[in-house]
Amino acid sequence: MTINATMGIKSIKYGAYAANGTAPQSLTEVSDVYQDSASFVTNDATTTEHKSETTAKRIVMATKEGHKLTFSIMDPTQAEMQAFMGSDLSGGSIEMKFEVTPVVGKKLTITSAMVTAKINTTYSAKGITLLDVEANTTGTISYADQA
Repeated sequence: MTINATMGIKSIKYGAYAANGTAPQSLTEVSDVYQDSASFVTNDATTTEHKSETTAKRIVMATKEGHKLTFSIMDPTQAEMQAFMGSDLSGGSIEMKFEVTPVVGKKLTITSAMVTAKINTTYSAKGITLLDVEANTTGTISYADQA
């Protein structure tokens, strides 16, 4: 019996789309993914219920709205903060491509995702700065065996 397990992160690579919509020609590897912060989930369905006021007619519509990749970068470099938040660190939405390679399991490719990021700093003796990244898929996703 085959067990389809995915464990750990070997690498997360990203590349931003050009302003004219051209896909990235190369991808850059994230320096340090914070332990146990990466996940990829299918978004919950949105259910809308319509009811008639004059009859018993009822219409229920459910839609799934993509997938979400989330991870945190530990002690992000200035280049990483600018890549995920924009050159002025304003935190706008940026279109990117991703490749997520686990230690064990199939490599995930996301052809396009709208990305938002925020700085998450704790100022304490045990503090750390994280860059929390959220990528909502807008393109296709695929899984492939690692080479």
